[in-house]
Amino acid sequence: YLNGVVIVSGVWDFSTLLPHPSNDLPYMLFLSTMVAAAHYHGKVEGDRDELIEAAESFALGDYALALHRGASLPDAEREGVAKRLAELLGLEQSYIEASNLRVRPSQFRKELMREEGMTFGRFDARMLGSDASELGDYPDYDASYNLIYGAYASTLNQYVRGELEFESDLPYEILSGKVRPWDYEPFTNRYVSVADHVSGTLRKNKDIRYFIACGRYDLATPPFAIEYTLNHLRLAPDSLDAFEFGYYEGGHMMYTNPSALKALKRDLAKFIGGKARGRR
Repeated sequence: YLNGVVIVSGVWDFSTLLPHPSNDLPYMLFLSTMVAAAHYHGKVEGDRDELIEAAESFALGDYALALHRGASLPDAEREGVAKRLAELLGLEQSYIEASNLRVRPSQFRKELMREEGMTFGRFDARMLGSDASELGDYPDYDASYNLIYGAYASTLNQYVRGELEFESDLPYEILSGKVRPWDYEPFTNRYVSVADHVSGTLRKNKDIRYFIACGRYDLATPPFAIEYTLNHLRLAPDSLDAFEFGYYEGGHMMYTNPSALKALKRDLAKFIGGKARGRR
């Protein structure tokens, strides 16, 4: 049996990430990371961590109720929810209302800094980019991916050619569509989820421990999504002590931030050495 698992920017249930007319859950779970991005870019004021906490409370409270009620939501309540979302996200209330209270992260990355002619990254919301046109609903590209692509490729090529002495003219595929189509046969007609595997493993092996590393500015796999999945595993409450979280000043690849890399290394050393800090 394994006695420890480290998960970096993970997802256990894709229903937490992929919205659908019948699935409003992602709008709630992306909210706190979008708020963190708005704070980073100076669009909302206050203590960032307090704003994140307020956003998560709102997401599972009034916002969740409003989304679940759909078209039956009274106009006065709809206006109140739109106003609060505008305050948290730094967007115009009219934009929130026009989006039917549902702003996708990709739309947010285009809209938040539209007046400045800037967009920002999906993998790391701190990273800025610009589009050919200020019009449109979505950014032309992910600024955070383009900023690190060259470093990933050149480092890998230096390693395999220099240290491993492996010679090939094949390009290094960092992210590639060549692996598609994916085989989702076990999950046909439903969202991919490994949540039952996580909980089942813990029931069978009570000594296993998990360390989950999350980037505060990760708009690909936001921390609140995996927290939500964890809180809905079919486990006894005391089993949640098996899970430890680390939160870092970065995005999906938080280790590209030198200070976050040091913090992650320190936390992983403690985890592997058995000196867990607890879930929070």
